Amino acid sequence: MQTPAYLLVIHGSRDPRPALAVSDLAQLFAERIRHQPHSGETAAALLDLGQERSIPAVLTPPEILVGTASLECHPLRLHEQILEFWRSRSQDSQGRLVILPLFLLPGVHVMQD
Repeated sequence: MQTPAYLLVIHGSRDPRPALAVSDLAQLFAERIRHQPHSGETAAALLDLGQERSIPAVLTPPEILVGTASLECHPLRLHEQILEFWRSRSQDSQGRLVILPLFLLPGVHVMQD
């Protein structure tokens, strides 16, 4: 079975707090995935960290890769971040890349422009 790699994408900000928050979210998401059997559950359902669930006894492989990227305020363009993340996988790993856009709150462009 191929194990997907997950990339959480945020808008980006000069304020460091959103990057810290998405980094924490990526760690929580990775833990959630590692403790879920491959049940066909969608990434969106796994990302719902507010749900109360018991941790099943069946563990997924620890090689699951979860990363973060941002659309703006990053030295690399988004497509370059995606390529860098994909290339960071183990040479032996196969699978697919699941990109999860996390544009959750109205940003400056929505509020001011």
